[in-house]
Amino acid sequence: MGTDSVGNPALSPARNTGLDVSLSLHRPRVTLTANAYLNAIHDYIAVYSAARRTMVPGVMNTTARSFANVDARQRGFEAAVSLTPRPALSVSGDVAYVRGTMTQRAELGITATDLAETPPLRARVRARLDNGRWFGEVEGVANGNQRHVDAALGEAPTPSSAVATLTAGLRRGRLT
Repeated sequence: MGTDSVGNPALSPARNTGLDVSLSLHRPRVTLTANAYLNAIHDYIAVYSAARRTMVPGVMNTTARSFANVDARQRGFEAAVSLTPRPALSVSGDVAYVRGTMTQRAELGITATDLAETPPLRARVRARLDNGRWFGEVEGVANGNQRHVDAALGEAPTPSSAVATLTAGLRRGRLT
């Protein structure tokens, strides 16, 4: 089963008022950046499930997705660090998180307070050894569980996950 989309020409464009705070530190062997933000989004365009008003020949779906203006907030942070303790060794990592909420519009069936399609907490760590002739890298990426979902749109909570990657290589002349 799929859904059909029903447009809404009466939508207002979204307007964002935000606050960003950033920090950046650069040293010979260390770089650190961090950013935190808060956005108040007036007339955010939210997707919601709507009942079909008129059946159309050849269209079997009983529901459709439409769009409505709601007020929303997004807040989050991002941070990254890069270290080079030795010329052939580098270590880096980053983390990002966003949380989105919106006001309900019960008259339209918008009962969720969580913004749809918002990613969970994510972190990455990487170490690379590179002497100019050969190199090796190990990387790990982890995602937190996501329980802030829009269940009215059929989103389901997702479990946490992690992936590890190992890369190795050799250089000889112009060939890598």
